[in-house]
Amino acid sequence: MMVEEGNVRDLADVEELLLCWSNLKSPEFVELVSRFYRELCDELFSTASGDAAADEEEEHATALSYESDV
Repeated sequence: MMVEEGNVRDLADVEELLLCWSNLKSPEFVELVSRFYRELCDELFSTASGDAAADEEEEHATALSYESDV
């Protein structure tokens, strides 16, 4: 397997995460970890796209305001 030198630690982290995930036996823990990961991803990725959408709405509102003033 070829791995870039800087990503070796990242790869080890992912392998450790997958090993831990595969060792989870309790459905309650699987649900808890799944929910945590889902919420984390939602916050990380919706914030970035939400900021872009908010910026677009603000630009649109500014343009409409300018057009009504003219």
